[in-house]
Amino acid sequence: EILRCLVGSEMCIRDRASAQFGLTPYFLRSLCHDGKIRYIKVSKNRWLLNAESIADYCNGIPAESPQPDTVQGVRRVTL
Repeated sequence: EILRCLVGSEMCIRDRASAQFGLTPYFLRSLCHDGKIRYIKVSKNRWLLNAESIADYCNGIPAESPQPDTVQGVRRVTL
């Protein structure tokens, strides 16, 4: 399931996404928690965010579906 999320998607570290999209890391984290953008939490302080879903959010396109709870520390992503 993680591989399906990564295939064809540009993933970037939260801080790099913050600089690229002009959003604060705190705001990006809250978007992740609210299920508004796709991401993978790879460690306690390292998140990989799906750049396409951030761009969609910035352009007013709603997320596909809310993300379910984490499984073994990894948040499921629906494509």
